[in-house]
Amino acid sequence: MPKSLNTAHHQEVVPEMEQSFVQRKWRIIAGAIVYLFTAIQFVVGEWIAASAWVHPPYSYTKNYISDLGVTVCGDKPAKSLNSHFTQAGQILCSPKHGVMNTSFILLGVGFFIGTVLLMPTLSRRRGRAQAVMAAIFAICLTTVGLVHAQSQTGSAIIFHVLGAFVGILLGNVALIRMGLFSRHLGAPRWYGVLAVALGIFGIFSGLLVAVPTPLLTPPVWERGSAYSFVLGLIVTGGLVIYAQVTGRLNWGAESDQVLQPAPLQSQSVA
Repeated sequence: MPKSLNTAHHQEVVPEMEQSFVQRKWRIIAGAIVYLFTAIQFVVGEWIAASAWVHPPYSYTKNYISDLGVTVCGDKPAKSLNSHFTQAGQILCSPKHGVMNTSFILLGVGFFIGTVLLMPTLSRRRGRAQAVMAAIFAICLTTVGLVHAQSQTGSAIIFHVLGAFVGILLGNVALIRMGLFSRHLGAPRWYGVLAVALGIFGIFSGLLVAVPTPLLTPPVWERGSAYSFVLGLIVTGGLVIYAQVTGRLNWGAESDQVLQPAPLQSQSVA
């Protein structure tokens, strides 16, 4: 190819690649914002729902998060889920159950949307794997928000239990994967250590929910498994935004080579 034609072709490609970089940057920032919103709305939604409890008041150490989504006042704790972990003889009544159930669904859907938006930061294979896990997580949390932990649910309560368990397990596994990929992402080493530690703690806490211990109640372990994942979303979202806005971290280094224009080569006419 003549040198002049090669140069002209390169000049046409570079603006296109620069536009791709800009679009990619804003897509990644959008994904990070979704992560932050998803995590914060869950914490706020839980607080709003818990604050509405009066007689009796909600207990963060004796009540499950699922108790906040009970739709019928005067319902005793579902025997198969949490009857012996709540206050003796306590009757469940969650006036703001709609807020909590909506937060459950938003947590699942938000994590999926954020993960899809952040796929350009990973290789195609790893990005697809994360998206599949996030999709299953969304289905699980949507089930938790629609199938409630109350006696009226009957035998279908098993779907609530499985949705909560599988969902929080997958969420923490996804967090561990992000930590393990941190080197390829261009993220700082402390992020990788923190993400893996939070994910492992979340899985460990989730398993202990079914094992009563003398030190901590199952609802406390449940919160450990949920909050570790939520904290991971906040840290990830905040760090990604910082990286994209300041340019001090090359977040998404693993997939950068896909967008790099081919080097200009000088060739003479044969």
